[in-house]
Amino acid sequence: MNKKGQIILLVSMLAAFAFMLAFAMFFDYLMVSPRVSTDEYNFILQENSRLADTILQPGVPLNWDRDTVLKIGIVDGNILNTTKAEYFEDLSREDHVDQTGYEEGKTLLGLFYEYLIIIEKENDILYSIGDYIDLGITEGSIEEDDLVGSNPAAISIQERTVLHRDEGRLVPVKIKIYTYKK
Repeated sequence: MNKKGQIILLVSMLAAFAFMLAFAMFFDYLMVSPRVSTDEYNFILQENSRLADTILQPGVPLNWDRDTVLKIGIVDGNILNTTKAEYFEDLSREDHVDQTGYEEGKTLLGLFYEYLIIIEKENDILYSIGDYIDLGITEGSIEEDDLVGSNPAAISIQERTVLHRDEGRLVPVKIKIYTYKK
């Protein structure tokens, strides 16, 4: 009789474990899965890849500035062009009350969804370019936590590394590219 009770206890514990595991997997699926269709999520992924390819070019014209830009690009020959990165960051912050700068950047990039670009050197943010209004930021740098805190419906993230001239030497910098649906 004692062994029968041990078997029932063991089976009950296994059943409880299986139930908790299934519940945890289902909850994880609900929390992590995008709240958009598969086709729309694939489009967001494609747009993120295209955005990464676009900004890692010099842009049009080659020596564009805020007034002459036709297509935004911030990298010349695998080296971050800090002047262009500053122009792009300023553009995203310009007229932040009505978002005209951010929307202009979105149009110049040919984007349908929202974007955030963070350029870091050794975990220090050099530039943060994106949607200040909807992420609740009015000054300073936008960070990944600001985007995550806005709870986007779907997000695609890429990270690229390029070089940056720093005091006469070339050092690597990370460019984090986020494309998301609010």
